[in-house]
Amino acid sequence: MPCCAFTSTRKPTRASRSVARHFAPYAGEQVFVEMVHPVEERRRFKGRMVAAGDDMIEVEVDGRLHRLPIAGIRKAHLAPDY
Repeated sequence: MPCCAFTSTRKPTRASRSVARHFAPYAGEQVFVEMVHPVEERRRFKGRMVAAGDDMIEVEVDGRLHRLPIAGIRKAHLAPDY
């Protein structure tokens, strides 16, 4: 296993489920997400948030869907196109 791999086998805690609920109303909106550790060799994602679950959000960037663990998000905010 590579030294830089980031995996989590923890079950979502009550606190993380609470945080996950904050993402759900913004499904379909343009977002910017910065991760603590790289996911698919990148840390920054700007695109449309497709879905939000208990421990993951899905962001579509340039036609490609990325599953991002909520526990690994450093910061996230709406990024509307004007």
